[in-house]
Amino acid sequence: MSRTLFASVLGVAFALSSMPDVASAADAFPRDYLQGIKSMQQLPAEGFHVVESNDGRFMLVSTNGHYVILNPKILDMWNQVEVKSVSDLKASDRIPLSRMGLSADKLGGVTLGDKSQAKRTTVFLDPASPESSKVLPAVRELASKQRVDVVFFPAAENRTDTTRALVCDQEAAMRFVERGQLPAPRSASDGCGNEAMQRTRVTIQLLGIEVLPFTVAPNGATVIGTPKDYVALVNKNLE
Repeated sequence: MSRTLFASVLGVAFALSSMPDVASAADAFPRDYLQGIKSMQQLPAEGFHVVESNDGRFMLVSTNGHYVILNPKILDMWNQVEVKSVSDLKASDRIPLSRMGLSADKLGGVTLGDKSQAKRTTVFLDPASPESSKVLPAVRELASKQRVDVVFFPAAENRTDTTRALVCDQEAAMRFVERGQLPAPRSASDGCGNEAMQRTRVTIQLLGIEVLPFTVAPNGATVIGTPKDYVALVNKNLE
């Protein structure tokens, strides 16, 4: 939701909250809670915005303005920081995959470049998707200078068996990344790849990934899709 639209929604919510209500204790609610908004940003999670007011109030406001949580203590468990202001979201809006113990080998993917490096760029892609295939030249360029983990996931159900073929055959996976060559689909009849693909599915859901390819730079910053400055964006976020 855009800031303008969100502000309009809040305005409606404020108008509704100001309506007389003899059945409730009106004094228990701050009727001006939406006045003097200084800054706001959607929390990197569904349903709430972090809002700061000019008089120092800090709150969580639901997207439709229905619910407000005043002066909350928000802990970013992924990055181990406390969010005390809207500006703090810049530091918390990152995905520390290394700290979370996630790597390509645990998700049925492959590692390119210097495997000894602790820091890595991680690319989630759908191997049978034309959009994901576009990122492969950039992935190879990055791998010439750094470690790159590539994780495969089918964005569409009818591409599952193609993904399975890569998860079950590391040599085929490397041929795909290095040459763009896809193997023949592999059925689920022998159960190969099921566990790794399920872990990847859960990981993608927990991380809130909705668009593939999705890249996590070494410092946890993210790149969605394949923008023209893809390599530059990743290299900008090495540390």
